[in-house]
Amino acid sequence: MLRSTLLFLVVSPTAFAADKFEFKDGDKVVLIGSTLIEREQRYGYWEAALTARNPDKNITFRNLGWSGDTVWGEARAGFGTPADGYKQLIEHVKAEKPTVIVVGYGTNESFAGEAGLPKFKEQLKKLLDDLAVTKARFVLMSPMRMLKMPPPIPDPTKANSNIELYGKAIDAEATARNSLFVDLSVAFDPQIPFSELAPATLNSENGLHLTAHGYYATGGFLAASLQNPSLFFAKIDAKNRQCEVKGARAIKDGDSSRFRIITDHLLIPIVIDSKIRAPGRLFQVTGLGDARYTMVIDGRSAETGSAEEWGKVAAVTHTPEWDQGEQLRQAVIAKNELYFHRWRPQNVTYLFGFRKHEQGNNAGEIPKFDPLIEAKEKEIAKLRVPREHVYELVPAKEEKKKEKE
Repeated sequence: MLRSTLLFLVVSPTAFAADKFEFKDGDKVVLIGSTLIEREQRYGYWEAALTARNPDKNITFRNLGWSGDTVWGEARAGFGTPADGYKQLIEHVKAEKPTVIVVGYGTNESFAGEAGLPKFKEQLKKLLDDLAVTKARFVLMSPMRMLKMPPPIPDPTKANSNIELYGKAIDAEATARNSLFVDLSVAFDPQIPFSELAPATLNSENGLHLTAHGYYATGGFLAASLQNPSLFFAKIDAKNRQCEVKGARAIKDGDSSRFRIITDHLLIPIVIDSKIRAPGRLFQVTGLGDARYTMVIDGRSAETGSAEEWGKVAAVTHTPEWDQGEQLRQAVIAKNELYFHRWRPQNVTYLFGFRKHEQGNNAGEIPKFDPLIEAKEKEIAKLRVPREHVYELVPAKEEKKKEKE
């Protein structure tokens, strides 16, 4: 039976000014910010979504997020002063030689309220000025509005008022620098048919920290904010054996009713309860007889519906590219873990700090992560390119025969 895809966040590309930004081949993207940024590397949805949208470009990502951090770099200080933490932040970003810097601050700073706004504006400007020497393009993100959760978690209304103030300050700074601003505060506006509490409990652990689904949803939102999405739609005339597609290339397979389709980019699915799910690919099929028909993809049954149902716009779910999209995300997660241990080893005090004399030459082990990271980058480069798949609509009674073939 054909299924609806209303469970998933739907983002309209017209809601964004994506013409302000374009990824370039060879871009090196560095993400800086606090907890929201650091935790993303656990899930990989943001990076996977941006990577999938650019299958023809070599783009690398380095996550330098640090939980609890601010534009002053305080959380990075370790045994030093806040000034040391800020120096470490600037030096590390420069060392990565970024061409794009995604900046995600403002959440922790917003707790200072309106009184703390002038200092925040001043320090944000200083941070961006100090990083401007890299000549990287900036993408500035607003802090994300806290989601209302069931009791006993407090009502976030007051905190969100402060977050809105700080988001406006970031927006103004982005405008002054002619940089792209992504307003994450609207990422969870009501766009899906849930009850009042369902979006919060689905997307957040506590109203502030995102779940896997929260990163999945904001990953799609971020990708659409940076680039207008190429939406897939296939219209098949079964009688004349013709296929028109958007967001893909379709090649007729000889004189048969089969079509070899290569999408412009992969979909990154969400994994819920160990099951892969994602919005379906949209098809409309005309010229069918009075029977039920099954969409067979690469010899495997996907969806079954009546001629009337296929004549409307129908969503074909769990296409083979879902599996490839999930493989891409897992490779991103593995690469991020290797890179995290490369730049933030747990025993850093013994490796590089005041106790390094106790460990001998163990610091020499750290660069050995580099070839492992490089190998994962090569795997990501292969997985980001959509593969060709064979689609065919057959009478439902022939479904099992097709699968055996």
